[in-house]
Amino acid sequence: MAETTAQEANAKCAMCGLCYGNAQGRQHGRSFKCWNCLNVEQTLRRHLGTTADLAEFSQEETENFFQAAKSAKATDGKVTWQTIRATLLRRMTESKISKFETTVQVEELPMSVLLTRGWHEEVVRRFPSVRSEAHGCELYSAVPVRTCTWGEAYQSCEQIILEREKQCHQEEGN
Repeated sequence: MAETTAQEANAKCAMCGLCYGNAQGRQHGRSFKCWNCLNVEQTLRRHLGTTADLAEFSQEETENFFQAAKSAKATDGKVTWQTIRATLLRRMTESKISKFETTVQVEELPMSVLLTRGWHEEVVRRFPSVRSEAHGCELYSAVPVRTCTWGEAYQSCEQIILEREKQCHQEEGN
């Protein structure tokens, strides 16, 4: 009997990944959500009409988003739409940049070329190298370089949020 009480007191929130007592959230089927995460999720739906942006996040990114939103609470214990929006925008931008980085291809170049381009030798040596008989030297995989800047990714994500807000407010007016 004591085991079930201990299990009930440690429900893990599906959104932020933190453990709470059952009274600190809502159990819906197998999924438990703490009150803070439910509030953030409801605010997203109210202002954007959807939580589709969260579906694009990995579990770790989702947990980071909800934990960041929780830590950004005002002194009165509430999370404002502006705070949630800023946190979502930052997390979407970071997610977009990190996913973009994984698709970047690198070229194998000699050390002298990489040094001429401004790379430090100790940085270049951290990446794999292969001996090229055709070139007669070691070729290093250059550090992946992003062609998408933070500002571009931020602007793209902000545009998505603005469109969703506009769409949600138009639906409310109809």
